[in-house]
Amino acid sequence: NAKSGPLGEDAQGQMWIRLVSPSQDIELRADVTCLNVVGNLATAAGRITRGGEAFPGFQTLIISVQDFGAPGGTTPDTFNAQTAMIPPPTTCPVLPAPVPSMEGNVVVHDSQ
Repeated sequence: NAKSGPLGEDAQGQMWIRLVSPSQDIELRADVTCLNVVGNLATAAGRITRGGEAFPGFQTLIISVQDFGAPGGTTPDTFNAQTAMIPPPTTCPVLPAPVPSMEGNVVVHDSQ
């Protein structure tokens, strides 16, 4: 649920990701501070507001997603998520999203 103006200004919204493994089930939430959209690829970053205790010292969640259309298509949507110990940026680079999504549907809309 991240949005901004056509040039990436006034980024706002919330984002979250769930990290599940045999030994942990963590939900990270963040308030969006920047968003950059190029075609079907988007990168958002924000200040971690929930789940950060699993990553002591980390302040920022960065998520990149790539929208390949409706669920069930030939190419699944992809994503990349990382945390950082730096304060959240106000401008985002577009980062690759190489990991296929296991469930859900990503929708990227570039208003330019």
